Amino acid sequence: VHSCCTLLARKDIYLRDGEWYTWINYPKFHQLMKDYYASNGKKTFSSLQYLEKTPSWALWGAAEEGFDPVETRHYRKKKSDKASKTLG
Repeated sequence: VHSCCTLLARKDIYLRDGEWYTWINYPKFHQLMKDYYASNGKKTFSSLQYLEKTPSWALWGAAEEGFDPVETRHYRKKKSDKASKTLG
């Protein structure tokens, strides 16, 4: 796994019909922000207006381990533990 992040989400809001909706539609979010500022804060919105279904590759237990399959994944060779060499 590439990240040690955990998303905590309320099931009553973000779990719909057995599927998670935690993915942010950034174009929609930015449009909502523009509308908010253009209205001097009168046109408000909530996260429910810009959320989308979480991609299967981003779910816990996915074979892709959170990596978008259309992106290029780079593997590094593991570096040796320098701390153990300097301490012992």
